[in-house]
Amino acid sequence: MAQPPCKGCPDRQAGCHDPAVCSKWAEYQAAAKAAEQSNLPSQQEKEDMRGYITAHRTRYLRRMANKRRR
Repeated sequence: MAQPPCKGCPDRQAGCHDPAVCSKWAEYQAAAKAAEQSNLPSQQEKEDMRGYITAHRTRYLRRMANKRRR
């Protein structure tokens, strides 16, 4: 992720982290939000993870039940 544009900024002052005040900050926030959105799993990945976790839990519970019977 990109570094915030504030270090060494000549317009730096209290309250400058507002997109309406600082265009550099607005660009940084847009880039950060885009990077965050690209890192989120897709709907297909979510469904795959849910299926894997459900199947894994079922196998685990089945093994634990078999151990208790012995």
